[in-house]
Amino acid sequence: MKIVYISDDFPPESFGGAGIIASRLAHSFAQKGNEVVVLTVAGKKESAGESMDGNVRVIKLYSSYHVRWRNYRSVWNPFLIFRVSKILKEIKPDIVHCHNIHLHYSFAVLKIAKRYAKSVFFTAHDSQTVSAGKVYPIDGRTDYKISWLQELKQAGLRFNPFRRLCIKYYLGFVDSIFSVSDSLKKNLEANGIKNVLVLHNGISASEWHVPLIPPTEVSFECGDLSGKKIILYAGRLSGGKGANEILTALQKVLNSVPNAYLLVLGKRDGYAEKMMERIEKLGIGRSVGFTGWVSGDKLKHAYRISDVVVVPSVYLDPFPTVNLEAMASGKPVVGSCFGGTPEVVEDGKTGYVVNPLDIETFSDKITALLLNERMAKEMGDNGRECVEKSFSLDTQVEKLLALYNKNLEI
Repeated sequence: MKIVYISDDFPPESFGGAGIIASRLAHSFAQKGNEVVVLTVAGKKESAGESMDGNVRVIKLYSSYHVRWRNYRSVWNPFLIFRVSKILKEIKPDIVHCHNIHLHYSFAVLKIAKRYAKSVFFTAHDSQTVSAGKVYPIDGRTDYKISWLQELKQAGLRFNPFRRLCIKYYLGFVDSIFSVSDSLKKNLEANGIKNVLVLHNGISASEWHVPLIPPTEVSFECGDLSGKKIILYAGRLSGGKGANEILTALQKVLNSVPNAYLLVLGKRDGYAEKMMERIEKLGIGRSVGFTGWVSGDKLKHAYRISDVVVVPSVYLDPFPTVNLEAMASGKPVVGSCFGGTPEVVEDGKTGYVVNPLDIETFSDKITALLLNERMAKEMGDNGRECVEKSFSLDTQVEKLLALYNKNLEI
C-alpha cells in the first residue's frame, strides 16, 4: 500500500501534537511494509528537500508568508498546491491522509489528493477547521457553536468571510473525516462538519518506561532539581495552555509545599518572557525553571523525575499529547475540564479533572498529590494501565488500517 501523509509540521521541526502523531503513524505503517511518504513544510529555503527518516521518505517544501494572510492561505496556497499536485501525480498513492494543513498546505490540497489517490482522509487536530482561532469557554461553559460575529471579532481585519464555506467544499472530497476527541467532534458538528469519526491518538507506552535517573544527573538549564517536588508543565507556551493559571496556582501550592518546583518544558519564545514577568510579580522566581525545547530521552527523563503533570488548558484543547505521555510515564495528571482531557484522564483514578480557572481547586489538587506520594503513585500506575489498554499506538494503527482497507475495497 502506498500512503502519503501531509502535515504542516513533522519532527524534528514539529512544535505541535499533529506533527508528532503523523510521524508515529507514518513510521508504524512503514514498519508494516507499506511505502510511506510524508509531505511537510520547511520554514527556510535551505531546509527544503528530500530525505529518509528511517524507512519513511520525507519531502519538505518551502513555505513562508506573513500571518496577515493566514485565513486566506489556509484555504488555498498557490505556492504549494501545484508542487503537491506534481508529487502526487508521480507517486500515485493508494491513500492520502492529511493532518494539520491550515497553515501552509491549505484545505485545497484535499481536492488535489482526491484527483490522484484512491482514498483521502483528513484528521482534525484542532478547531481551526471551523474557526480562525482557538475556542474558549463562555460564561463557564464551552460554547461549541461559533458565530460569524465571534469569528469576525477574533480575526479582525484578517477575517475571511468565505473561509468556512470553502473549507466545507474541500472537505467534500474526503472519504472519511476523523477527530482526535469527542469534544472536537462536537465542535465540528455544531459548525456544520458532519459524519465525523472519533479516533483517539495513541502512544507506545513501553517507550516511556525509562529508568529513574537522579535529577542531578539530568542536564536541564534550570539548575539543581534535587530535593524538589516537581510539577511538570509541557507544551507550547501560551495563555490558552493555562500558563497564567499554573503560575497563580503555584503561588498557593508553595504555602503547603515549600519545595514545590514548576519545571516548564517548552520553546523559549516571546510568551516565555511574559511568563517571566508574571513570575517576578508573584515572587516565585526560585520555584520555576525553564528547560527550553526538549525531546527524545531528555523529554522522557523530565516526565520520569516529575511528581505530577499539569495540563491546565483554558480553551477547547482537543486531545493534549501531554496527557498520554504523562500517564505512559506513570505520572498522575491534574488536567483541564475543557477539551478532550476528560476523555483520557479519569477524575480520582488517574489524576484529577478541574476547571483551571478555579485556582483554589486547581492548587488544592496539585498540593494533595505532592503531599501524598502513595496516592500519586497509585494514580500514576492506573494511568499507565489505562494508556496500555485503551490508548496504545498499536490500537490506533489497527483501527486506521481497517478503515483504509475498507475504503479501498469500496
